[in-house]
Parts: sequence; structure tokens; C-alpha cells
Amino acid sequence: MSGNSSTYVTGGGNNFGDYSNPEVDAKTAELNKAVEESEQDRLITDIEKLLWSDLATIPLFAHPGVNAQAANLEGVVFQPSQSEVTWNMDQWTMAAE
Repeated sequence: MSGNSSTYVTGGGNNFGDYSNPEVDAKTAELNKAVEESEQDRLITDIEKLLWSDLATIPLFAHPGVNAQAANLEGVVFQPSQSEVTWNMDQWTMAAE
């Protein structure tokens, strides 16, 4: 859950738009500590509402993804928010041919 810290928190390393909202900062800090899935869901919803309300980003472009693998390689899942397909490589398996 801490990925948003670098993008939407004030002073974050990937916060290239210099976005700043103390409420988003506080809720993101809570989210980074939250253990219960229901609490995480609530905080994510709250943060998303604030980001859309502030128009923190304008999603005009998404990097196209191309994925090719062996027919018997299982578990490969394309992740549109990541630039690499290897994000879940630890879950890949080779099926018998």
C-alpha cells in the first residue's frame, strides 16, 4: 500500500506535479499502517475521492503493454499500472506440455 506515498504525498519522490494535500498525506500515513482489509478499502476510497476532487492528475495516456510468453507458462498477469510484466514472477509456474 505504500506505493502511493511516493506519488501523492507531499514531497514524495515520484510526486513530479508537486501535488500537496495534508488530508491525503494523513490518510496515506494511516493506510500504510492499516492491517485490516476493510480499513484499507475505506482509506483507499477516501484518498481516491480526494485525488479526484483535487484533480491531482489527469489520466490522458496509458503506456501500451505487450506481453508474450510460452504457452505452458502459467500465472503471468498483465498489470497495467506497472511497466514490467514481472511484478508477480514469483507466482509463475511451468505446466506440463
